[in-house]
Amino acid sequence: MHLRVLISVEHKADLIHKANVKKAYAKVKKQEGIEEPHTMQETTQDLGRFVPQHETPDSAAPTQAPPPKASAEKPTKKKLPYFYRVPKETEKREPQAPPRTRDEAVEQRRERHALWNKKSPSHLGRQRGQPDLGARMAVMLDKIKHT
Repeated sequence: MHLRVLISVEHKADLIHKANVKKAYAKVKKQEGIEEPHTMQETTQDLGRFVPQHETPDSAAPTQAPPPKASAEKPTKKKLPYFYRVPKETEKREPQAPPRTRDEAVEQRRERHALWNKKSPSHLGRQRGQPDLGARMAVMLDKIKHT
């Protein structure tokens, strides 16, 4: 039951986001003067019996859509929608430390192994053979930090 509601909420949020993207894209295209394909086609109407009397059906010129208005102003910097992100310029990174030697790697592995197998600090935990979970958590967090 809860999974179905969760999926529908995620689906709804996804649809809303897609609609916002489409709306923003159409707005940007409109600002650039690009029209949709269906508006670019010439439209002709057959006026039939409603042709003015001074024109005959043969001499009636087909009506066309007015040409798009070209702005005389120079295009200014476009304002992007709030959900578009401008890519940040790549900063020069500091040189990384040289790779560790084999001996250093072996020593670090021994230290992690010793922490992982450390016995519980409580007297009862040591009697039962329980591991020190805090030390294991430190090993796992260190592993996450370095990946």
